[in-house]
Amino acid sequence: MIELSTESWAQRRDDWEKLLFELFNDRVYIGFSSELGLPEDTSWLGVFLPSADLLIREACPQRFDGRRHTIVLNDSIFGDVDLTTPQVDFDSLVAHEFGHAIQGPVPDQKPAETVSLRRVAGVRKILSLRRADEPSADNSVPEWHYHGDDFIRILLHASRRLAAAGVELDDSEMFANSRYSLSPLAWYRHALGSEPADRAELPMRLAVAGDPPEAFTQLWRDDLKNHTPSARKERDGIRDATRDEEQALHISDAGSSFDFASSFYDSSEEPLAPNM
Repeated sequence: MIELSTESWAQRRDDWEKLLFELFNDRVYIGFSSELGLPEDTSWLGVFLPSADLLIREACPQRFDGRRHTIVLNDSIFGDVDLTTPQVDFDSLVAHEFGHAIQGPVPDQKPAETVSLRRVAGVRKILSLRRADEPSADNSVPEWHYHGDDFIRILLHASRRLAAAGVELDDSEMFANSRYSLSPLAWYRHALGSEPADRAELPMRLAVAGDPPEAFTQLWRDDLKNHTPSARKERDGIRDATRDEEQALHISDAGSSFDFASSFYDSSEEPLAPNM
């Protein structure tokens, strides 16, 4: 089994790529914002975005050996190369984004060299969005957007396999349930029961096929009741009252990784539309 390096973030990243292939038979690029020429003050900590592998080919051609799902991490948050940031935070963020990779479409198989420069520029534009450019909240979109029951189920299956391989993960870093106005991940783990263990030998996408246990579905239904207009208004009031304090503390979590950047992804827009 692959052991994750404690020598540098780059080596730990490389080990993660090997581990994901070993455990899930899934070849994934993990790119750092600094090596891709992205700004430090992005509005995400980590992100999965279709066609982000085009930036790997553009900025790190020595690493590119074909089209793959790609996770991008903002490495400015990790600190020095001596891994002063707790490793579990890094690993939990990777696990979160890998869940989105499993949830997402299969990688585009169109040869990278035939993809238009406009499409590459479109991917870079999305990933270059800064915190100052973050749009105001869209109240028509629930807090859990992109982090619904299908994602939770994938994350629980993947995290069990990673834990069995000796990877330490933190539920609160891996899944920001309070930010999504959802129940804790531990509740969903309990509701899912033995399914991840019973299906541990199946390919991931087959393991999460079909209907989950009724208790899991019921917990999700109960959580959705919290997304009524009145509940949202109450939560917005709390957020307004605490926003200054949160900004002062620079509060962040793994949940900020995908939802903001994904809000700009329009599959109908030619530069970013994956070939299905």
